[in-house]
Parts: sequence; structure tokens; C-alpha cells
Amino acid sequence: MKHKQFIIFRGVEYDVNYIYTIDDLTLFATLKGNRSLDLKNLSNLRNKITKDGWLDTIIIVNENFEIIDGQHRIYLAKELGLSVTVVIRNGWGLHEAIMMNITGKRWDDDDIAQSHYENGRSEYGHYLTFRDSFSLPTQLSVAILMGRAAGGEGTRKIFSSGEFKVADLDQAYSNAAFLLAVRPYFIPERKSIPHKSNFMSALLQCMKNKGFKQSRFIEQLKAWPAKIVDCTRTEEFERQIQNLYDFHARGKDRIF
Repeated sequence: MKHKQFIIFRGVEYDVNYIYTIDDLTLFATLKGNRSLDLKNLSNLRNKITKDGWLDTIIIVNENFEIIDGQHRIYLAKELGLSVTVVIRNGWGLHEAIMMNITGKRWDDDDIAQSHYENGRSEYGHYLTFRDSFSLPTQLSVAILMGRAAGGEGTRKIFSSGEFKVADLDQAYSNAAFLLAVRPYFIPERKSIPHKSNFMSALLQCMKNKGFKQSRFIEQLKAWPAKIVDCTRTEEFERQIQNLYDFHARGKDRIF
């Protein structure tokens, strides 16, 4: 048997292990940092209710009746004048909201960044501005800001957890600008290559070589653009970039 645990909210005692049916929808509040309502998701859910009827799935709130999971259903319940089924989870907050939503409509990086930014983590504001400035793939943007050449599961975990830190903002902007600067020098039939995440990661990795000069790479690419061909692996792009950079270089001018 579960140990009973109670909370008091607006003068009423609630058992956190009990499932309640609640008519007074003014009790519920939006959790600070949670995603804004998704209008497409709201429309899809409204259409499903019209077709199949109200699906009375459990809505999860915390001890302050802030919505952890079910804010779209609460919105539609208010719209339709319906009661909702609720369970209370004491101590739950933004982390649990994110985890719950991963099993439904997945939070993307922008959702996560906006949430952490609204909760006072200014580093995520840098990500949002950077993303808007360069329109690079989101995980690559995160990696560049963290001073890495590529993203991955470890990078995403750090970003999702709220521990994301920008390593060097000026350097990140410089690196991203260079990724865009090389694009015009690809021959038309290969113009998709510089937009690929694995090519950009390979170029970023090569740029970590202290002898790498952006102007040198641009000149080499302009002269021999056909030396970069499409491939599937970052390591293959790295070898191509290194070979192009050192092509016709001699002695100490070779850096790879």
C-alpha cells in the first residue's frame, strides 16, 4: 500500500496518490518555462475530439496545480466546458514536463532553449539568436557554441539539462560565418555538399588545426572545387578537406 501524502491547495486537502475529477478549470496554471501552446497540435486534438469524442486521459499537475502534462487538453476542456481527470505529483517541475512531453510531441531544441531562457539561463538566449542568425542545423549550432566540431547525444543531454555554456561567442560567430562563406565556391552539381552537417563538422574539425587559414582554404576551393565530392562520413570529408588544403603546398606550408 502506498503511503498517503497530502498537499493543501487553496484551502483544500488533496491526496497526491488519488485521481481527481475537477470541474473548476480556473485552478490550473501554466508552468513557467513550459512550451507555448502549439496551434497545429491544438487543431489536431480538437479535430480528434470532434470525431471520436472527449478522451478523458489523466492530466498531471504539481502541488501548485501547474500543468506538467496536458496543457492542450486543459485548454480544450475550458473551450468545451468539460471536467478533467487529474493526478497530483508533489515536487514536479520543468524537468518532468520535458520528460513527459518527450513521450508525446517531442520537444525540439528551440522549445528547450526557450524554456531555459525564460527561467533565467541567459546562455540559451545566445543559442536562439545564433540559430536565427545562421539557420544552421540545431545540433550543429549547439556544438559550435560549445566549441565543438559536432553534436551528439552527449551534447544534447547537456543542452536539455540546462547546463549548456557558450565557450567563446565571438569564435562561434566567426566559425559559423566561415561555414556560410565557402558555399558559393562549390560547383553547381555539388552545391548541396556545404549544407550537410557532416561536411560542416569535418570543416570545423580541420579548422581546429592552428595552422589553418580560412583565406587559404577559400583560394584552394576556388581553384579546385571538384576535389570535394559527396560522401556519407565526416571522416571522409575531413580527408578531402585536408588534401585540398595541402594540394600543391610544400614543406612547412603543409599542415595536415
